[in-house]
Amino acid sequence: MALDGSYTGLIASIGDLLNRGDVSTVAADWVVMCTAEINRRLTKDGPVRQQFVRSDATLNSEYTALPSDFIAPRTLYLGTLTDVPPLRYCKPEVIVDYKQRYSDLTGDPRVWSVVGGAIQLWPFGAGASYSGEMTYWAKLTPPTSLATNWMLTDHPDAYLYGSAIHSAPYLKKDDRMPMWTAAFGAIIQDIVDMNRVTEFAADLEVQLVDQLV
Repeated sequence: MALDGSYTGLIASIGDLLNRGDVSTVAADWVVMCTAEINRRLTKDGPVRQQFVRSDATLNSEYTALPSDFIAPRTLYLGTLTDVPPLRYCKPEVIVDYKQRYSDLTGDPRVWSVVGGAIQLWPFGAGASYSGEMTYWAKLTPPTSLATNWMLTDHPDAYLYGSAIHSAPYLKKDDRMPMWTAAFGAIIQDIVDMNRVTEFAADLEVQLVDQLV
């Protein structure tokens, strides 16, 4: 089967690359491990445009659970994007300090932070509820036979070589491992470098806006 960006095609292609017809079950674990490594590398060297996502949420307490794919925050708006500017993000210890210094402050939230697996808003009045829109950097979810992800769709070769690397404990010694490792690293670096095109376009847009105002 061709490496066509599908999970089924990936599993078949891994077997073809390794010249093994008995790895389809264990290859699923290699794909999961490959996803974890891609997430680590893109967090360290990226992030890239495809990781920038948005999510709606109902915020009815000081702490609200984060999306399961959350890596790092960007912006949080209360209401619609046109109603108010985004809340100011701060470190959790800053909110602790605010609580001590301004314990009687009430009204709508003014700052937000991330504490463990939750969004924290402050101040937050009893019984209050807000509609929120958050933008954030998101990690990949491992592909399955039921769902793919943007990395497998756009860069199936990254998954092929990355999964092959994780076959090492199963296959023991394979002289092709350095080649697969180098190929995987080069692909990930190319993806990070490609993101600079998007960043350049964004910088250019800002320059054009500055010229118009």
